[in-house]
Amino acid sequence: MNQFTAPVTYFIATGWNFGAGLMLLTVGAFGLCASKKSFLNKISRRLVFLGLILLIFTTAVGYLPLALLFFVGLLLLLPPLRRIRYLPPVVGFLFLVSLGVWLLFFGAASVGPVEEEQQIYVLGDSLAAGCEVPRIHAFPARLQQHDFEAKNLSFMGATAEDFLEEQERLEEVESAVAIVGLGGNELLRGVPAQEYGHYLEKLTEKLLEAGNQVLIFELPLPLFANRYGVIKRRLARRSGVELLPRWLLARPMFWERDTQNGIHLSKEGHDRLAKRLARLLTE
Repeated sequence: MNQFTAPVTYFIATGWNFGAGLMLLTVGAFGLCASKKSFLNKISRRLVFLGLILLIFTTAVGYLPLALLFFVGLLLLLPPLRRIRYLPPVVGFLFLVSLGVWLLFFGAASVGPVEEEQQIYVLGDSLAAGCEVPRIHAFPARLQQHDFEAKNLSFMGATAEDFLEEQERLEEVESAVAIVGLGGNELLRGVPAQEYGHYLEKLTEKLLEAGNQVLIFELPLPLFANRYGVIKRRLARRSGVELLPRWLLARPMFWERDTQNGIHLSKEGHDRLAKRLARLLTE
């Protein structure tokens, strides 16, 4: 991954292109309303067009709201509709509200503080197990450098379904903090999002029944994998689990490129992830 593709991948994988697209659409809509000069109108139309392009390639929201926003934005590019007096400001206000909602519920992390004396268990796949680096250098072990006691239950190739079958692993996770980092293998294997969501929900229920505080990593998602993200957000709303934001994993993977093979983190990547995770847990 070169110096150009890395930032672009990070931008898309974290879903920030959705916020940028809404911002361009908002500016473009108000620009079409505020100015009658052909030059400024041309710039505004280009901003709207660029905003629509960014919306197409976002993984931040589900397909239905995305399609509605795209359709409304498309209205601004149609000359007969663009001349309707109140259409641009109304559409601009709609995009502005959408941007505010996105910043509130997507852009900001909402993780409750974790006491340093609480036991942490990490249930993950090879990203947490320490593929390409010794297990003692994986981020769960590195959390101890930040005064957290963490036990790493992760293993290579793990899925949510696998952990449901690993009863011995789950039995020791009780009245603790359970950090779940699963879904990458399901994505790579083409498991339907609905099936993944079913097993993740069952796993979450078991952890909550055992009196655990459950935190789930949001995964950096490839194009057109929106359903995986939507499922986690719905689960968080229904069950009260907390989500760790996408940028936690995406930043070392795509922005800083602290990986061994393009996916699995290097020792430096695990160190940086542990440091940022510890900061998030104590805020």
